[in-house]
Amino acid sequence: MEKIETPAQGSCSLLKKLRDQLEHHKTGEELIGLKLYNADLSGIDLSGANLYGANLRSANLEKANLQGAILAKANLRMANLQGANLSKADLWGANLIKANLTEANLAEANLTLACLSDACLVKANLNATLLEEATLHRALLANASLKKANLYNAKLSRAGLLNANLEQAKMNEVFLAYSNLMNANLACADLTKARLEKVNLTGANLREAILNEACLYKADLRGANLSLAKLRNAELSLIKWENAILDDDIPIIPNIDLVLLNAIESGNLPSVDVLLNMAMAKKLTLSSESDTEEEIHHISENSHTWPGWVIHLAGEEGYRFAEKVGTLTAAYLIYAHSGSYKPLEFDSVSHDNLVSLLRIRAQERLTTLFNSEDV
Repeated sequence: MEKIETPAQGSCSLLKKLRDQLEHHKTGEELIGLKLYNADLSGIDLSGANLYGANLRSANLEKANLQGAILAKANLRMANLQGANLSKADLWGANLIKANLTEANLAEANLTLACLSDACLVKANLNATLLEEATLHRALLANASLKKANLYNAKLSRAGLLNANLEQAKMNEVFLAYSNLMNANLACADLTKARLEKVNLTGANLREAILNEACLYKADLRGANLSLAKLRNAELSLIKWENAILDDDIPIIPNIDLVLLNAIESGNLPSVDVLLNMAMAKKLTLSSESDTEEEIHHISENSHTWPGWVIHLAGEEGYRFAEKVGTLTAAYLIYAHSGSYKPLEFDSVSHDNLVSLLRIRAQERLTTLFNSEDV
């Protein structure tokens, strides 16, 4: 079998010869580790080819057929793969930094541990793609489809996922801080323990999504749909909630700022010991006895500040909801669902500052009511 040679840049006859050799020997060992830096291979058929560890940096593979190809550990940095077919390809550990994958087909491909930072995947097909522990910092995935994709522990900080489809995606422990998921579809996605700090989720569909223990600190959820979403022990501080769709089973305390302020100033709120006894009396049955003790302890720790008070003021419904989602999470959701959408770092604010802030908010609410009556 003749040896495959890499042609010099710009040699048309040798490039044609290379294409013929590649397509003829695509299943042989001759392609392993092949150096094809900057080569023009647009439209080539390398389906099923073994290109393990090949150097395809800056290569032009536009509309190439790489279905089922082995590209593990390959160097595809800055390669042009626009419109290429990479379905079911093995790209384990591949370098795709700054690669152009616009409208590429990567369905069911293996991109475990691959690096796609700064890559362009606009309108790409990543349905059922394996992206476990992949790196996609600053990657552009607008209008991409990642339905049922596996993004476990993937890194996507500052990624652009505008209008992306992530329905039923597995995203446990994914890192998405500062990313843009405006109008993205995350219905039924599993985001357990996901890092979503300062993420833009305005208008996003999170219906039936699992967000247990996820961190959404300072996330923007304005207009997002969180109906039937699971949020047990999620971090929800300083979130923007305006016009978000929340579950109907979240208790509502009308004029919550004023009610909480009056309760604090009148001294009508129970002490820590009383709240603890009440929590025990409510029998917060969780998954185990140890969980129950831990939950009650958490209520007692927070009951001298706002979380325990909010749950207490919500009555029986408040305690039942705290059992379902956790104390601090319940307090944030009750507060938001009651119409007080301005973010506030309740778990760190001092008693005096909390009273001052509630006075300001209560006054703003009264002013708004008076103005609406005048109209």
